[in-house]
Amino acid sequence: MRGMLCTLDRIFRPLLPGKPFRQEPTLEKKLAKGDAAWSTRKTILGWVIDTVNGTLELPDHRFDRLCQLLDNIPPTQQRVGVRAWQKVLGELRSMSLAIPGSRGLFSMLQHALRYNHTGRPHRVQLTAAVHTFLHDFRQLATALHTTRPTRIAELVARQPTVLGATDALVQGMGGVAFVHLAHGSVSPIVWRAPFAPKTQACLISWENPRGTITNSDLELAATIVHHDVLARYIDLAEHTIQSLHDNTPGVYWQRKGSVTTTEGLAAFLR
Repeated sequence: MRGMLCTLDRIFRPLLPGKPFRQEPTLEKKLAKGDAAWSTRKTILGWVIDTVNGTLELPDHRFDRLCQLLDNIPPTQQRVGVRAWQKVLGELRSMSLAIPGSRGLFSMLQHALRYNHTGRPHRVQLTAAVHTFLHDFRQLATALHTTRPTRIAELVARQPTVLGATDALVQGMGGVAFVHLAHGSVSPIVWRAPFAPKTQACLISWENPRGTITNSDLELAATIVHHDVLARYIDLAEHTIQSLHDNTPGVYWQRKGSVTTTEGLAAFLR
């Protein structure tokens, strides 16, 4: 490898007349750390990739940095500087690749930055809901680093092996799924669940315009319960699930993993 780089250096150097002598393209320090050496477990672009186990995880120093960021915002803290919060969001975004479950946590965190109701332009209000989402992020990151590294196959969608559909209305919700695994298909999974009378009474309709729950909220709840039901019966690790729905907002929220407002149930369901 080093010989090839030196050859390339001799070829391209005459094309740069007047340039001072450059440092060797391959540093001894990098070689000592494992560059240009075969290994099944390496740190590449800030991620620890294990090709034998097929996993992706945060290096120790990045996990420590994440814990430091979150620990610096205790649950009792009510405000934080805008620039400090932007830094927190930026680092969380960069680490969320290896934490797929964190995608739905940014809606509330981003909303706190976008809508500042404190009357202080350089301060962000940290509500109880924001702290709850930060706690969820901390729990996911800890599990990722200690007990459950992210499978690489979970990060890239493949040919669906689970095909199903869900629906919801004021009385309740339900769904069906057809599963095809490597060892063969399993019996279709059918589920349904009624909504509590209190929930039904809160649905917005022509007869109840002052309700607090929309039909899209119920549809989104059905998609979430659908995945939870499947996970209870099947090991869905490294499987791509294709769910069909007839509600445009529910499909959009599910795919994007976030909503544009903290009002209503959708922000908390995601």
